[in-house]
Amino acid sequence: MKWTLILVVCAVFLVISGNALAIEVLEEARIDISKSDNVIANTQLLCIDGKKFVQTVATGYGTGAGVGVTIIQIYEAKTGTMVPAKCREK
Repeated sequence: MKWTLILVVCAVFLVISGNALAIEVLEEARIDISKSDNVIANTQLLCIDGKKFVQTVATGYGTGAGVGVTIIQIYEAKTGTMVPAKCREK
């Protein structure tokens, strides 16, 4: 369990730091998902190497709490096909 938490923290640090890739935070929101379950989600719209991604980090606190991290690439329809959404049109 300790190693899993350490790996998740390292992965989040690497994604957020942006040192390895060109990462820019375009928008950010903090959402209190459930007051009874004590779950908070931080959602960010990211620009990674010119493409749009959504990252959500959900954390719980209290007994048996954990961390969940998702990163999803955003696509858009252009000329009838799905292509990765770009952060800025050139």
